[in-house]
Amino acid sequence: MRPILLFFIAITTANSLFAQLPADYRFELGVNGGISANTLPTGPDPLYTGTKTMPSAEFSVRFHYNLNENWQIGIDLGRSKWTTTANWTLTDVNGQTLPSKKVTFNIAEPATSVCAQLNRLRGYRSRYKEYNKANFYYGISFGTLVAVNDGSMSQSAYGQSPDPKMMYTSSYNYGYGIGYLAGLQIGLSYYIWENFGVNFEIAGREAYVWNNDSRYSHANDEYNIFYFPITVGLRYRF
Repeated sequence: MRPILLFFIAITTANSLFAQLPADYRFELGVNGGISANTLPTGPDPLYTGTKTMPSAEFSVRFHYNLNENWQIGIDLGRSKWTTTANWTLTDVNGQTLPSKKVTFNIAEPATSVCAQLNRLRGYRSRYKEYNKANFYYGISFGTLVAVNDGSMSQSAYGQSPDPKMMYTSSYNYGYGIGYLAGLQIGLSYYIWENFGVNFEIAGREAYVWNNDSRYSHANDEYNIFYFPITVGLRYRF
């Protein structure tokens, strides 16, 4: 009985000491911007997924709360764009095969997400231990997203012989969609001054989207896509 009691006292004492070690600053605001790469979507008819991806700009706004020196929770509001391209082979009115033309598939323009985040922190103190100088972190994200698009198609003139005026589909826009996402992030926040710092982060996320697209027998009604934001940002804590 006594060893069990001593063990319980030790655990309670350790938890008490742990709780008395708060982070220097509880709240943190941030903005990030950078570039994002995405995979080809899976799920739709391959004719409408493209064969080549295109990088896009990535933006986010963060609000984090430090539970203690080791754990952080927060909200991430993000904005990305998912685009692919492919070369479609064309035929003229006589059935003659023509040189292919590039078609752009706008999957989400933009994709706007709201994520809850949980990060594990490893802090580094300043030279004279006055305050937390940097935080290395890694964690998980889970949330919802809206893929904005109008479901339209754009036509362009072929522009060369044998039929320069022939029209073809040059842009295919997916429809409006909603879905959820889950992912991982790893990054470093370095504080130039006690309250102000810079951030670098790499993330990977998978999105699953239900898409409202009635064309071609609902061939593109839902899809999965992975995207990988690499961003830099600013941090203010208080």
